[in-house]
Amino acid sequence: MSDHNLDLLCSRLQETTGHPVLRNEPMSNHTTFGIGGPAEALFISAEADELLLALKAARQMGIPVTVAGNGSNLLGRPAGVAGLGRGVAGAGTVTRKEDCLEAGAGVAVAEACRFARREGLGGLDFLAGIPGTLGGAICMNAGAFGRRIGEFVLWVEAFSMEGEKRVFLPQEMEFQNRGSRFSRGDWVISRVALRLKPEKTSSIRSKMRGWLGRRKESLPESSHCAGCVFKNPPSCPAGKLLQEAGCKGLRRGGAVISDKHANVIINAGGATCRDVLALMTMARERVYQSAGVVLEPEVVIIGKSLPEPLFPPLEGERRL
Repeated sequence: MSDHNLDLLCSRLQETTGHPVLRNEPMSNHTTFGIGGPAEALFISAEADELLLALKAARQMGIPVTVAGNGSNLLGRPAGVAGLGRGVAGAGTVTRKEDCLEAGAGVAVAEACRFARREGLGGLDFLAGIPGTLGGAICMNAGAFGRRIGEFVLWVEAFSMEGEKRVFLPQEMEFQNRGSRFSRGDWVISRVALRLKPEKTSSIRSKMRGWLGRRKESLPESSHCAGCVFKNPPSCPAGKLLQEAGCKGLRRGGAVISDKHANVIINAGGATCRDVLALMTMARERVYQSAGVVLEPEVVIIGKSLPEPLFPPLEGERRL
């Protein structure tokens, strides 16, 4: 990748879309963790046609693309993001078609929940209070309280990194615990459809308030975090394993494990990517020593690779 090609790509995107492309933009400004080095170029848009344009142009010029969404589950490496980073801006569009909700991938989960409530479409109430966009939620099969968004997906429109457009049906999406077909990073979600069910607005509102209350009781109030940092293994919730291993309150630099939820790391001020990774490494080791379970990261780590392994192998580690 040449600087000249990147300059040409940025100029082309700005002229065609009218959106500025931010150069050497700190990803710390675009992640809820508030952590991350500079993206060489950051293009912010919520429109599917602009996403397609960016992907095709970047491929033609040999420029790598990193899709950052709105950064609610990302940890940025200090070396920054090479090539073009793509974020989302604005809510996009959300509509109702019979008992289905159709929306752009950039629509916030919170807005989708509010829209469904206003329209008397039930099912998404358990997502109340979850940050991020619909595209990110489907990519990670976001959920809470035993429910997951994958249960409601009717279809997903996505683009390959080469600019090919395709519609995926549920049986093609490979939904799993905090992951899906789209977690591999070779397809970028542009639009989604969720099949819901008619329900009284008052009932939906009551359920949403109940879930919000439960989240407030169990999760820290700080917004400087990326939600749960580890996936739940099949045997037991990760938060329970971490709590039993004595991880609450552990600190490394500016990163601290919440006293309220052991699976949440907070940027308490000035935390770096290394601080968070060191804390995650310590937590994994404690859980492995106490329960024999290897925790896998749920937070998505983006950016240029560090010289050392992401997580040092655990002594005698075996996958359960």
